[in-house]
Amino acid sequence: ELDQEMLAAWDDVRTEFEQRSVSWRDAAYSVALSRIGAAYDARGLWP
Repeated sequence: ELDQEMLAAWDDVRTEFEQRSVSWRDAAYSVALSRIGAAYDARGLWP
């Protein structure tokens, strides 16, 4: 289960890295912000 989550996270970062041509760090940051935004939208916490 954890292995699948880690692989999915890696795939998301790698995809962002390849599509946007940014550093690995920026790709990971972008994915993290996207996930936070999705969580806010799903919970209705966005002002």
